[in-house]
Amino acid sequence: MRSINIDRAWTFGHGLYGGGMPQDAGNRTVNLPHDYMIESDVTENALCGPAGGYYTESTAWYSKKILIPAEWENEVVCLKFDGVMMNATVEINGCKAALQHYGYAPF
Repeated sequence: MRSINIDRAWTFGHGLYGGGMPQDAGNRTVNLPHDYMIESDVTENALCGPAGGYYTESTAWYSKKILIPAEWENEVVCLKFDGVMMNATVEINGCKAALQHYGYAPF
């Protein structure tokens, strides 16, 4: 089995992902692992309250274009995530490929 590490150069943005490659000026490039929540403000009025650590952010997205080598054409190609925070949706070419509800569990 061969593998490629895809931790580098993900596009990151706050809010819901709108499909395609959003051109929002707030988007930036990050390397994984990345915890966007700790970048947000902390306030006692945060929507999630103590369950969310009083952080004010709630939803964010990460996007990456992955080039599959031509020599893999007739092989099975899998994506493995070692851990993503709760309620992660993985889309490939606009199609839902996985939904992971559990935080930081490999899938």
